[in-house]
Amino acid sequence: MPLPIQAPPGPRTTVAPLQSGAELPWQSPLEWDDGGLNLNENPQDGENGHAWEQLQPNGIYARFGRPILNALLILVSLPVVVAVTLPLFLINAIRFRSFRRAIFVQDRIGHRTRPFKLYKLRTMDDSHGTEYEAWQKGDEGRVPPFGQFLRQTHLDELPQMLNILQGNMTFIGPRPEMKETHSFACKHVPGFSRRNAILPGITGLAQITTGYAGNDALMYQRKFEQDEAYRREYSLSDDLRILLRTPLWMVRMRGWRS
Repeated sequence: MPLPIQAPPGPRTTVAPLQSGAELPWQSPLEWDDGGLNLNENPQDGENGHAWEQLQPNGIYARFGRPILNALLILVSLPVVVAVTLPLFLINAIRFRSFRRAIFVQDRIGHRTRPFKLYKLRTMDDSHGTEYEAWQKGDEGRVPPFGQFLRQTHLDELPQMLNILQGNMTFIGPRPEMKETHSFACKHVPGFSRRNAILPGITGLAQITTGYAGNDALMYQRKFEQDEAYRREYSLSDDLRILLRTPLWMVRMRGWRS
């Protein structure tokens, strides 16, 4: 089996990407067809006109059913999220000796590669390097036991209800990546930014099946295939299955590095 392709040592290092049709150590369930689209993989370049419109789901469910489902989920989940998040926030504030540091704010790549601020409960002590360098090196013992619990159960994602209310995210969709990891994935996975045609989500098909990708390009390929399968189907039945499976994934603590 070929070794996983590791991330470059810095943003200036050039790494040869996986080529379309390259032989992987597993059979891809999908055959990709860009349909003549030419999406720009650079998150700094923003939208790419009609190409995004062609990738956007346009069925009856996408136009009417999904907005209704989102509204119902907000009404039902918001009181629960607030009730669960508040004590976790207070524990974090005591742990980091600061209310401000209890919440971690990070730039992520969102809908149509627009950057936005993502909110999480802080789970790691400070790194001496950049966020990209911290991602390359891993946690290096910077995650305390309570932080590990938050990550493994995905409870650190609860503050992203704010992102949903702001319109930057939704409940179900592809996981938003950091700018650097998005660029890394785009270099190694052809068409990776197509997943940004829909709003990123707190949970999703890739989140509950693939788990943590780290700096492994083949894992990003698998995540991309799951996200593409979801985007192409985009149905109520898929959303309900994901919503039902997400609590089971959390209870099994199949989150961080699972």
